[in-house]
Amino acid sequence: MKSTIMQWKLLLLQGLELSSGQQQQLVQAIQHLANDPGLKLKGFEMEGGDRPTFIFQCGSSSYQRIRTLFKTQQLTNLLNLPVKDVSPVETTPPSSRVLPQSPPPVEAIGDPAADLYGYFRQWVATEKPAIVLNHFQHLFIDTHNIQDMRLQAILEKVVLAKDAPSQFPQILLHCCLLIIHPWQQQPETHPYIAPLLASFDHLPGAGFKQARVVRRLRELMHEFLTSEEYKILGRFGKIANPVHPHPDHPLGDLIYRYPFLYKNLLLTRDSDYEHQRIIQSLSRRGEDHYELRLNRFVTYQARLAQLARARQLSQGAGRIIRREKNPTLLGDRELAAALRHFWDKRPGRETRQELAQRLRTDFRRFSSYADFKAQLHQYLITSLPTNSTYPLSMQLKVHLQGILPHYNHRRPDEALSLRTATKLLGLLMIESDAQPEHYLFIEAVANLGASITIGMLIKLTLLCPPLLPELEKRLSYLFLHYQDIPQKDSNWLIKVLENYQLASSIYYGTIDLSPLMQILKSKSPQPTSEG
Repeated sequence: MKSTIMQWKLLLLQGLELSSGQQQQLVQAIQHLANDPGLKLKGFEMEGGDRPTFIFQCGSSSYQRIRTLFKTQQLTNLLNLPVKDVSPVETTPPSSRVLPQSPPPVEAIGDPAADLYGYFRQWVATEKPAIVLNHFQHLFIDTHNIQDMRLQAILEKVVLAKDAPSQFPQILLHCCLLIIHPWQQQPETHPYIAPLLASFDHLPGAGFKQARVVRRLRELMHEFLTSEEYKILGRFGKIANPVHPHPDHPLGDLIYRYPFLYKNLLLTRDSDYEHQRIIQSLSRRGEDHYELRLNRFVTYQARLAQLARARQLSQGAGRIIRREKNPTLLGDRELAAALRHFWDKRPGRETRQELAQRLRTDFRRFSSYADFKAQLHQYLITSLPTNSTYPLSMQLKVHLQGILPHYNHRRPDEALSLRTATKLLGLLMIESDAQPEHYLFIEAVANLGASITIGMLIKLTLLCPPLLPELEKRLSYLFLHYQDIPQKDSNWLIKVLENYQLASSIYYGTIDLSPLMQILKSKSPQPTSEG
C-alpha cells in the first residue's frame, strides 16, 4: 500500500496498431486497475520498430497491482488487448521519493476557481498563519474588507455563477485543504488548523440589506454546512487534531487511525487531481507511520522473547531495551494472536499467497464453473477452526451454489471469478451503502473472531487482487454506518478495523516481520513489559 515512485513499461503484441482513441482507453483502464490517481503516462513508443510500448509512472504498489494482474493472466482479458510484458524501467530510491506532480493547468485563463486557488497557495507559501487565517476570515466569513479588487472580482464570479450551488462546496473545501495540508506537516503551523475549522461555527446571517454578492455568499456558506464537503472537512479536522480513544466518544473520532479509509471518506465524485493527490499523500504518510511503529513493537517483543528464553529477564536485562507501545487498539494478547494468524511464513506451511496462486494456476483446468465454486469453498474454509459450531462453512457452500447457477456447466474465466468473489463479499460483509444489512458479518466476528473473519476476506483479495479496493470501500460503509455510535458500543468494529489494518500491512505493505519468528518459537505467551 505504501510505495516509492517508479517508471514501468507495458508491451503489447508485436505488429498491433492502436488508434489514438484506443490508446486513451488503455491509459484510462490502467489508471482504474491500478487504483492510483497519480498514475501518469510518460510516453509511448514502438519498441523494436513495431511493438507498442507504453511508459507509465506511479507508486510501486500500484505497479505491483498491474504486475499481479499480468502474472495471473487477468490483464489481457481486462484490457481486451494482448499484453506481452509488464516490467520496470527505473525506480526512484526511497530517500528521494517524491509525490506525483500536478499536471499543467488545463483551466482556461480567467477560471475563477483556479484563480482563487492561486491566491490561497500564495498566501500559505508566503504569509504567516495568522495572516492566512485573517484572509480566510475576511473572504468567506466576514465577507468584507477585501482590498484586492481582482480577488473581489474572482469571488463575485464564483458566487454568482449559475452552478454555484453545486460547485461552491467543492471550491470552498479545496481552499481549506490548500491551507490544512501544509499546516498539518509543520509543528509550528499545526495549532492554527483548529481556529480555521472553528470559524464555520460563527457564520453571520445572510440579511436583506447586504450587497447582492455578500448576501449570496452568506447563503452559500450556510448551505455548505449541510453538504457532504463539510462532513469531509470535519473528518480532516479529526485527522489533523486526533482525540485519544475514549469509550464514550463516537467511533468517527477514530478515523485518523485508519488511512485505508481516507480515499473513500475524504473524496467526492467531483474531487480534482490535486485533492486526490493530497489524500494519497496523507494516506501514505499514515501507513508509513503505522508500519514503523508496528515493526518496532514486534522487534521489541522478539527481543524480550530472546531474553526470556535465556533466563535473563528476571535479572533485569529487559530494562535495557527501549520499550515500545502497542500501536493498535487491540490488547497485547489479542495482537499476538492476530499476528500468529496472519503471519504464516513458516517452514513446511503453505502461505495464503501460495494457496491463492495455486488456485489461480489451476483455474483453467477446472471442467466447470460448479467445480471452481467447490474448490473456492475449500480454499476459504481452510482457515476456519475445525472445532467451531458456527455454521459459516455450510452457509458459504449454500450461497456459492446459488451464485450464477446458469453458468455451472461453463468453463470458468477470470471475469466469472471476480464476479463470484464480489458477490461473496456482499454476503460476508455489506452489499452497499444503500443496502447496509450486515448481520452475517456481525455473527461471524462474534463467533469466529475478527482475525479469522478478516483473514477469510483477505484470502478473497489474494485470489482476486482487483477486489481489494472494493473491500476497503465496504469497510468505509461500515465505518459511516456506525460513526456516531460510542466506541464502547462499536468495539467489535474497532477490532475488525484494527485486524484489517494489521493484515493489509502484512500482505500489501512493506513491513518486515521476520523478528516475529522469535515469538512464534516460544511455547507460551511472552511478557509485554520488563517487570
